[in-house]
Amino acid sequence: MLGPGDTLDILFYGKTNNAFSLEINREGFVDFPELGPVGLAGMTYAEAKEMLQTRIAAQIIGTKVSISMGSLRSMQIFVLGEAFKPGAYTVSSLSTITHALVSSGGVNDIGSLRNIQLKRQGQVVATLDLYDLLLNGDTSNDERVQAADVIYIPTVGDLVSIEGQVLRPAIYELKGDESIKDLVALAGGMGPKAFASSATIRRIDGTGFMTVLDVDLSTPDDLQKALKDGDHLRIGSIINENKSVVTLTGHIYHPGQFAYKEGMRVSDLLAEMGEHRPGLDLSYAMITRTDPTTGYLSAVQVKLSEILNNTEVDANIILQDKDTLRLFAMDGDRAGPLSGLVGALTRQKRADELPAITSVSGARLSGTFPITEGMRISDLVAAAGGVTPNYADLDYSVLVREELSDMSEIKVLPINLRGALERKGGADDYLIQPKDQLVLFSINEDRPSRLAGIVSRLNRQVKLDNPSRTVSVSGGVRFAGAYPLTEGMSIKDLINAAGGFNELTDLEYSLLVREDPSENNEIKVLPINLGKALAGGG
Repeated sequence: MLGPGDTLDILFYGKTNNAFSLEINREGFVDFPELGPVGLAGMTYAEAKEMLQTRIAAQIIGTKVSISMGSLRSMQIFVLGEAFKPGAYTVSSLSTITHALVSSGGVNDIGSLRNIQLKRQGQVVATLDLYDLLLNGDTSNDERVQAADVIYIPTVGDLVSIEGQVLRPAIYELKGDESIKDLVALAGGMGPKAFASSATIRRIDGTGFMTVLDVDLSTPDDLQKALKDGDHLRIGSIINENKSVVTLTGHIYHPGQFAYKEGMRVSDLLAEMGEHRPGLDLSYAMITRTDPTTGYLSAVQVKLSEILNNTEVDANIILQDKDTLRLFAMDGDRAGPLSGLVGALTRQKRADELPAITSVSGARLSGTFPITEGMRISDLVAAAGGVTPNYADLDYSVLVREELSDMSEIKVLPINLRGALERKGGADDYLIQPKDQLVLFSINEDRPSRLAGIVSRLNRQVKLDNPSRTVSVSGGVRFAGAYPLTEGMSIKDLINAAGGFNELTDLEYSLLVREDPSENNEIKVLPINLGKALAGGG
């Protein structure tokens, strides 16, 4: 809109060539050469340009004109109310409401964004809702201001808030008739993990206390419910857990998740594996299973060799929803991939039980493993990658077992590793109990160094009615030192534990030194003929 102070740049060309600038005077006229005074105030620039071109073409024959805007006039307006810096501001004649708001620093913390008023001569001529501009990019109501206009920012209206699974959680101002659907739209809509059926509104009730309303945003009726000042809408998220899914992972080419079907077995999941990777351990695989009621984890051992040869065997276990089948390489790390499961089994133990974990040292892949149903020593050795041929001492191993009645006390059991591995499930293949520690040795290993921690624990639990459960051997044996006293241990067992005799041992004469706790720890020294003792099996 043109007014006093605006300037037009005029260029005549053709029959007459001339250029000059014309300023609109206080009366709203310009003194146009050869046309006389022309009134332009109150006209838009486009209207003025069209009118001048028409008159010049009619009155100045043979001359064409180019008209453009020159310098613009400045004018004073007022930004009042809840502006950041209210006051009088000088703006150009092309300024709009938003230009004036920027000049004043914007709206303060308690100012309304939805009811910004443009007043002219005491009357409201336009209202700007900044939500249209900020959220939708709509500038249709951003009116041009004129001299002496007042932009008034009232205090904020009713406020509601929204959080949870929406794209733009925030506090929003209401105009007075919005519904839950309108608020969700203001917040950018619900997120991809929103659970529309699980939403709540916290509202101030008539007694001045907070109350909670359950709303189902999947129903049109609840979406159309009206909001009140102070409402807080929270939209929950879906349960971030898999359902009807089984997982295949580990030493395979294509790990991933697959759809679970009722009655699905391990062989069905292995069919998704395709060709297996070289070096796959067929004697040990692990299923991690979640109890659908308690959420507790458990482990199930799987022997792939039996399943691959015959899918009808009992080893072809029926899978459950959320099962994870993990495969291992023959020489790959076991303890690392299973550490998460071991940690979960440790954390979920109850006060009256030991965690369902066991450990093995001295095997090919030592570490801590989950206990599976019916797990025996042979299964634990298989989990640890087995023993190295011509390296492990099959005649001496021990199993350290914690007593549930007193978790600080342990007992040590002798293990016939040869019998356990050759006759799986036999008398020597003990069942594994929670927190059991299987200790294996190599043929040329210093045993007392490995057993020092166990011997120390046995010595610490000595009481008046519980003598030390340790023995020692010195002299002509390969590995002299202290050893745990296992149940039924004989001199022959002790010598086997110490790696046997060396080449200088005198089998005719040895001494057995014994403390008798019943007689104030009196020491007795007994001569032993090892040749006869060992020949008799004692």
